Amino acid sequence: MENRYMGVITGDLVTSMGGLDRGITYSQIATTMLKEVTRHDWYGVSKTEFFRGDSFQITVESPQSILEMAAFIRTYLISLTDVYELTKLDARLSISIEMLNKYSQYDESAYEVAYILSGRNLETMHKAKNMVFNSSHKALMFSLSSITNLLDNTITMLSKPQAEILKEALDVMDVNPPELAKKAQKSRQNIHKIIERSGTERVIESLMDCRKYITGII
Repeated sequence: MENRYMGVITGDLVTSMGGLDRGITYSQIATTMLKEVTRHDWYGVSKTEFFRGDSFQITVESPQSILEMAAFIRTYLISLTDVYELTKLDARLSISIEMLNKYSQYDESAYEVAYILSGRNLETMHKAKNMVFNSSHKALMFSLSSITNLLDNTITMLSKPQAEILKEALDVMDVNPPELAKKAQKSRQNIHKIIERSGTERVIESLMDCRKYITGII
């Protein structure tokens, strides 16, 4: 029987405004963010869950694009900076890809290794990080953990305008300056500068390579 894999992202919403009430505002943000995520059919989202209003978990049945989804989540949230009176909005994401438990009665059993690893690694993630990848599959772990670290650093350093442009590129997995200029209502010259400084083209290319790599492995 062919092996099947699943992907899980466990995350927390974070903001640099420590006094924010983690009530209805966080809940609204998380709800809207997850709606945006599920709009992308190629992510293969099969289930989303909320925890405590500011935490969430996303299950994907085809994890080839799981890093694309993680990048979209963070750039989407960063682009909301100054909305809801937040000084900085982001997420801490723990990403896992694992083989499905063949003894489980349900594909999305809470006992799947991917759920356990993703939740545990979010709790133990170094406070200086916002993204971490883990898998018991050695080839996936070796390659994708390094890519995830680079992606984490790149996204963390983005300004709001840069995050907005990368988000739009991630939305279609393509870098089209004229279309980006139209969506952002900015001049093409300005868009080209943002693309160059943010590394948008390199991020999209790297994520496309990751998609091909994961597809070849699993």
